[in-house]
Amino acid sequence: MDIGHAGIFRGILEVLPLESEEKEEVRIALKKRDFVALQTLCSRKPLPSPLPPFLLQLPFLRGKRDLLERFSSFSSESEEWQRAVRDLSKTWEILEDFGVTEHLSINLGLVRDFDYYTGVVFEGFSPGVGYPLLAGGRYDELFRVFGRDVPACGFALFLERVLEALQKETSWQEGDSATPSVLFYPPRLRKRAFELAEKLRSRGIPLVMEEHEEETILLVTSQGSLTLEDLDEQAVENLLTRRTYEEADPYPPHRKAEG
Repeated sequence: MDIGHAGIFRGILEVLPLESEEKEEVRIALKKRDFVALQTLCSRKPLPSPLPPFLLQLPFLRGKRDLLERFSSFSSESEEWQRAVRDLSKTWEILEDFGVTEHLSINLGLVRDFDYYTGVVFEGFSPGVGYPLLAGGRYDELFRVFGRDVPACGFALFLERVLEALQKETSWQEGDSATPSVLFYPPRLRKRAFELAEKLRSRGIPLVMEEHEEETILLVTSQGSLTLEDLDEQAVENLLTRRTYEEADPYPPHRKAEG
């Protein structure tokens, strides 16, 4: 996961002696990581040092918390820049307390497409996929347009990319292994069924869930099915190790009736 801040780019724009159209060109070039365009912009209109080399470096400025310490005073005259550094530092502290910084990077060159972002922005990645699976951030001023001044945060999850990442991670092949298992459950066992589903998915087992009117749990797989009166610990272990499957019709009786 990469985290950045909308104020980083805005802070740079504050100190760039460029017209608004030229600043937009810089934003687009940074977003696309178009180094030729950035170089052209820097040479077309000479910028004070150290802005030209910094702009060309920016897409590569990615690291841990020490990155903030290195560049905290880069633009001391920009309040946007200073606020962004403080916000990112505080966010890192909180995430460090949660123990998730092992998979987290600070990306000073993270530029989102929309101008309504006001604070921390983020993108999530997966090994083997070269583009974000999710992206979002803070947009505390957006709801003023609708008459409410409230903070907000949101993100988009790109489902096609997630499926591509899952296919690469689990090495799905055409055939039986590409067919997801189905977990049918009664409402009274919903919570336990959700817990079981998470455990199965963590083992790389593709799974969909469906509530049914029967009082039992039914797991239907390409190899057969398993019926449970309840989700006791031994039954869960049997499911996770795939040791116990009854050879059965792949659909429960009530699904046949519906057909």
